[in-house]
Amino acid sequence: MSLPEASATQSGSRGAGKFAVLAMLLVAVLAATFAWWWNLNRGRESLHFFGSQAATLIRTAPTVEILVPLADEAEGESTSDVMQNYGVHAIRRIDVSHARGLIHARTSLLNDSSYNPDRPTNLHVTAYFIRFSGPGSEILLGFTEPDGSIQIASTGDYRQLVKKTADGWRGFIERNVAATTPPGPAHTGPSE
Repeated sequence: MSLPEASATQSGSRGAGKFAVLAMLLVAVLAATFAWWWNLNRGRESLHFFGSQAATLIRTAPTVEILVPLADEAEGESTSDVMQNYGVHAIRRIDVSHARGLIHARTSLLNDSSYNPDRPTNLHVTAYFIRFSGPGSEILLGFTEPDGSIQIASTGDYRQLVKKTADGWRGFIERNVAATTPPGPAHTGPSE
């Protein structure tokens, strides 16, 4: 092979390399654009339901608590007027701000595919409240049973979660409530 032929071969492969790099960059830009579009649209209805301030709190609130309604007011702390509208006068707070699974639980609330498009028509019992709070603001959500709906306590608006998401939330709540429930009195045997 002569010198001019070798030089022509090298410049041809250099041009192919540039093309490959440009093609990879184009694919990366297209993939990033699709991902941005997908994430923007997957929570559009949830954003409308919660509102932008509440959705931001659900996503980023530094303090997240499960509020367990108590039957005996002497056992817990008193509640806000909003909770008293639901017949709840005393609660036990469980801080889950750093609990395992919280990031997935937060994400599920803001994802449209987590909700059943049919709004439930029956009244249900609010089993637990979940409070997302940050500096100067909070949102209080009720988790209702047996259908696993999420209700905004201040407005009464609610959406029914799909079974998989409701089961996930139910498990998250029950696991964290059980971890903080003090054991009952020790059983010493039959009384005489």
